[in-house]
Amino acid sequence: MRSRHPAMASSAGSGRPCERAVRLVLGLLCATACAGAPPPTLPGTGAVWGQVRLVPREGVTPGAAGNTSYSSPALRNVRFVDYSRPGFAVIYVEGPPAPSDIARVAIRDSKHIARLEPSEAAVGQAGSIVIVNESARVQAVSDPVAGTLYRIEPGQSVEITRPAAGLHSFYLLEAADVMARVFVAPGPYAVVSSRGKFRLNGLPPGHARVHAWHPHFPATEKQIEVPLDGVVRLDFEIGVDVNQKESTDAN
Repeated sequence: MRSRHPAMASSAGSGRPCERAVRLVLGLLCATACAGAPPPTLPGTGAVWGQVRLVPREGVTPGAAGNTSYSSPALRNVRFVDYSRPGFAVIYVEGPPAPSDIARVAIRDSKHIARLEPSEAAVGQAGSIVIVNESARVQAVSDPVAGTLYRIEPGQSVEITRPAAGLHSFYLLEAADVMARVFVAPGPYAVVSSRGKFRLNGLPPGHARVHAWHPHFPATEKQIEVPLDGVVRLDFEIGVDVNQKESTDAN
């Protein structure tokens, strides 16, 4: 039986190779992304990407996953660190203007006491930190770095504009162990992924000092040359024994 719409049938038939080509291109792009290929750069800028790895202290053998202490008797009370994952860490660059973004921290009720969510965040120095009280009662939050105590009514919020660079730790007065960390970067930054990967796009070409910050280990830095319209790989090792100021040539 002949098609009642031969033109449409012909068009559909000729579209199949095109669809296959589109699928092939998308597949290649996905494979490239999954392989951890360098990110694209914006015209007239460069990019930095890489991996962050935690390095155990020399002479200390971490215990098994799920254990709360190290296997070393002298460090039996030290909390276990999962060195296979970096946890919360920030990579940032000095020099260029800091982003004017927002880090939002919410106070929420739980079964017993209030909590701060997220417990860790990052923001650019030109941005702001907003603390929102989503609990059912008045909350008092302290910021020791700024020497400030905030009293926040239910449903209200406070905004800290252009906070000082560095780590800000916020505490709930009703529960001293409830804390949220917000790292304020003085320049472009990236939060390291759960697998230790990071990337920074849109950097001006030329000399750059790239820092790796972690809440539990000494910070480290590397100096590189950011290529014009190019990408440079930069890997970091973070640990107690790692040199805090390490220079490297661009890869």
